[in-house]
Amino acid sequence: MSLTRVVSTWDTAEAANPRVEFGLLGPVEARCEGGRIPLGRRRERCLLALLLLEPGRAVPMHRLVDLMWNGAGRDRAHRSVHTFVARLRANLRPYGVEIRTVADGYAVDVPAHTVDAERFRGAVASAPDVPDPVERANRLADALALWRGPVMADVAEEPLRSRVGTGLAELQLVAVEMKADADLARGRHLAVVTDLDPVVERHRTRERLTELRMVALYRSGRQVDALAEYRRTRDVLVDELGVEPGEALRRLQRQILAGRSSAVL
Repeated sequence: MSLTRVVSTWDTAEAANPRVEFGLLGPVEARCEGGRIPLGRRRERCLLALLLLEPGRAVPMHRLVDLMWNGAGRDRAHRSVHTFVARLRANLRPYGVEIRTVADGYAVDVPAHTVDAERFRGAVASAPDVPDPVERANRLADALALWRGPVMADVAEEPLRSRVGTGLAELQLVAVEMKADADLARGRHLAVVTDLDPVVERHRTRERLTELRMVALYRSGRQVDALAEYRRTRDVLVDELGVEPGEALRRLQRQILAGRSSAVL
């Protein structure tokens, strides 16, 4: 995967120099020139990940304690954080990575583009400005390829992940939708059907995903399947949320029923 496609603003000389890269979109890891840097135990990796979610910015001690221990055992937790930081510093300092003490908190001084979560955010934010659907789809594909699993997969339980990773998880779905839209614009209808199949099943109440898959099915000559997709989503919306589909999805169903191919997105 070409990272220069994901972040086009890198300085050429900087990109050529060895640097540490951090992964939060999946198991927490740090790599330098292809080799993995030891980061210690689960709690230490979790602390580093929380700091890397805000690279270069100070995270107060009270927030670190609240996130890692849910506010319990405050005094002992403070001592533990100090210990974890000392161990992380020992592991990272040989690679030029510093964890600064800032008032009552800590900050990791690394360029934002060395953290996969930041590269992902940047790529998704810039994608709408790319007019060519092929280039836009490729950029989003590279961004989505950064995901190796749930945010902080090996260090965060679901309560913590829901607090710090919800925004990234939502942005991942936005990127999936944007890529599907770009692929439809370039005529890759069958690919969109396949790509969205598992995503729609996991997020059946997300109507935009259903819209995109219905369009892809219809343009692939599968009108009956497109209408069946609508019914499945409607059933879930009614049964689980007690609501009917929104106007956009209902309008798309009417267009497909009428066979108005030119009106379908």
